[in-house]
Amino acid sequence: MDGSMSKDGMDRFRHLLDDEAIEMLSQGSDAMTKCTVGELEEGRIVTMDLEVLDIAGTRKFNYKNGGEGSFRKLVLGDGSDSITMTLWNQQASVIEDKDLAIGDMVRCTCVQKRVSKYGPELALCTGGSIVKK
Repeated sequence: MDGSMSKDGMDRFRHLLDDEAIEMLSQGSDAMTKCTVGELEEGRIVTMDLEVLDIAGTRKFNYKNGGEGSFRKLVLGDGSDSITMTLWNQQASVIEDKDLAIGDMVRCTCVQKRVSKYGPELALCTGGSIVKK
C-alpha cells in the first residue's frame, strides 16, 4: 500500500474534503515529504524546515468590491536557496502570534510552490501552518 486513498474512498468522502485535500490524498504519502527549497516542484505539497531571512512590513490594498485587505511577505531559506512567502490578511498574524524574527527557524507544513507573474513563491495551503522551532 502506497499510502494514497483509493478512488472509491475519495468518492465516499468527497463531500467532506476540499480540492486541496483530495489532491493531497491522491498523491499518497509522498504529498507531505520534506524537501529543500532547491528541490521544490511547482504544486507539490510539502513540509519544510526553513530560516526566516527577511520580514516585510504590512501592505494594504483595496479589493475591487470595495473591501480592504493586507499582506506581508517573508523570505525563507534553507541554505540551498531562498523563496518568498506571501501571507494574506489573517495569515499574516502568524508573524506576531509566533513572535517571528529574522534568524528564527520555522516548520512550514502543507505548503506548495506557486509561480505567479511576480515569480516563484511558497504558498500556505488550506490547513497549513507555520510553527516556530
